[in-house]
Amino acid sequence: LLPKDPSRVTRIYEGAGTKFQIDLKADDEKKIVLHFGSDDPRKNTIRSVEAFLGSELPKYGYKLVVVGSCNVSRIARTVDIQVEKFVEFRGFVSVEDLRDLSVRSLCLLYCSTYEGFGMPIVEFQEIGVPVITSRTTSCAEICGDGGILVDPVDTASIVNALNEIHFNETLRADVIAKGKINSAKFSWEKCVVELASYYV
Repeated sequence: LLPKDPSRVTRIYEGAGTKFQIDLKADDEKKIVLHFGSDDPRKNTIRSVEAFLGSELPKYGYKLVVVGSCNVSRIARTVDIQVEKFVEFRGFVSVEDLRDLSVRSLCLLYCSTYEGFGMPIVEFQEIGVPVITSRTTSCAEICGDGGILVDPVDTASIVNALNEIHFNETLRADVIAKGKINSAKFSWEKCVVELASYYV
């Protein structure tokens, strides 16, 4: 189905959503780490929970908030700890609730082992939430240099990233700034213009 000549193949990025449309302030209290979870192993939820619990963040009053459908009892058995003391499972949430969570987020923890695109990476970069994501599959490509890239199957790598984003204010500010620049590459206007250029 693909042309034999690679020069005839091009890549056009889709646009990021604008459902948040908020301006985060530096003095907003940020006491959660947000994770889009699932029972699908590629979402890496169990390892993300383990990494959060192994980081310094729970000692500083942070909670990991997991949105999406998850088998909480299975996760609790796997990590063998009173997981609900440090992790809040919210299930599916409305856009309004997601806005509220984003305002209170230290970072987005999005360490999937496979993604087709990774839209939340761009959406959270756009509003100034630091992103921790995988250096594998599409996540690294979509994130660019606007996030902290980790090995998604190495818990220690994720732990180190969480500690860094909390303790290193210079790094956090740099990640936020570069993330906003990176998110500007993903717009529906740009997508339409690039697509149209191949038909005119």
